[in-house]
Amino acid sequence: RRRRRGAGGAAPPPPAKWDRLENVVKVLKGTESVPIILNGDLYTRDDMIRMRRKTTADGIMLARPALYNTSIFRKPPPSAGGEWVEGMYGYDSPLLEDKTSVVRSYLEQSVRYASNPKNTKYVLCEFMNNRRTPPRLVLSMPQRYPEGQTIDAVCRCKTIEDLCKLWDVKVSASSAPWKGDVGEWFHRQASEGADRKYDDRYFLDPEGLRKEREAKAQEGGEEKKEAMVGEEDIGRGEGTATNSGTCAKRPRLD
Repeated sequence: RRRRRGAGGAAPPPPAKWDRLENVVKVLKGTESVPIILNGDLYTRDDMIRMRRKTTADGIMLARPALYNTSIFRKPPPSAGGEWVEGMYGYDSPLLEDKTSVVRSYLEQSVRYASNPKNTKYVLCEFMNNRRTPPRLVLSMPQRYPEGQTIDAVCRCKTIEDLCKLWDVKVSASSAPWKGDVGEWFHRQASEGADRKYDDRYFLDPEGLRKEREAKAQEGGEEKKEAMVGEEDIGRGEGTATNSGTCAKRPRLD
């Protein structure tokens, strides 16, 4: 798994096996009465329409594609009409919003629902990198932010207020669930997130953070192993030191 690690320290999953889905869905449709939901590397609405028609599945489930651009869920307006044509809703689909607008919308909702600052930072950093994207699709899914925002700049932010300033999101008392001073509310949000386990190196230095965590886990494992060995010695009735400096046998407990 580590040999396949992509950008950001995450291991890109193997490609979805679309060629197998058609037969699998047909078999399930013939034996089950439950809805069949497809998932796996469906990064455009073209992909979704094509696979639903090919497999006769009932629906599509998305995860990683939504991290790249949540506006992938936007549907064509009723006025569009007409029959779907291959390539109509690809990576440059007219339905997609630009990524800066997506980030700003997310921040507005984070303010509205009093999201924890660390959670918000994590999601923004996931928006802004391709570490979970299949390598063959990276060039089709660029990370462009005309105003110069970067993951490093996001990681330097400590509060929702900092993030809103970075992305030029205007905040007022009427747009969030607080009463009183806006600055005081931001400060309280930052304080309440102090206990969240989050490290900016998860995105800025993922390999270094991974090695550090593995070293700590190994160190903890060795300590646990030593403690278990000590318990086994006691159970076997090994000698233990007494206050007088002599060695006495501890009776077996079993």
